[in-house]
Amino acid sequence: MLAGHIAEPRDRLRRCHVIVRLLADQFDVLDTMAPADFKRFRHGLGRASGVQSAQFAEIERLSGLRDSGPLKALDRFSGTELARLRRRLTEPTVWDGFINVLAKAGFDVSSAECRSAAYVKIAENPGQYTVLWDLMEALLDHDQTWSMWRTRHLMAVARQIGARQGTSGTAGFAYLADHQQRRFYPELWELGTRLMPERPGN
Repeated sequence: MLAGHIAEPRDRLRRCHVIVRLLADQFDVLDTMAPADFKRFRHGLGRASGVQSAQFAEIERLSGLRDSGPLKALDRFSGTELARLRRRLTEPTVWDGFINVLAKAGFDVSSAECRSAAYVKIAENPGQYTVLWDLMEALLDHDQTWSMWRTRHLMAVARQIGARQGTSGTAGFAYLADHQQRRFYPELWELGTRLMPERPGN
């Protein structure tokens, strides 16, 4: 997208959607277990946790979630992983690439309001802006499937360990619930509000 390409990024994002849905489906196995069943092997996890996944943190930062938290527990990452994460904090994101695509298509991207007007114009004229509309939808799907995975994780934790502390020492359910609300592309999520006609009393 930084080079102005649209079709290939759209297709790569669609592949990511399938991968994340497959990952989310793995929670179906945990859902067949009673908390007592889960308890029998939870000790085997030790302090293993998703916060130890450098790749997970990379995906969030590359997708545009710059405020996904400081690089905590640095001793859990190898030198190579830490270097990659720090690089991700300074290099362009998927969102930066999308803004670049809009600019190359002739849209004013100088402010959130200008970008919002661009999203509305594209959404109201999908035939004229087919590839841009498809890319916007792919970005929203990426955000939504990632949120779906977080929701499945959140509910699995609530079902199996309730309010107990997470394996890494986090607050468990409360920690996950806070992170579940985060979005990669909040500007795109506002599009529905702008497109829906106002009704009396709204």
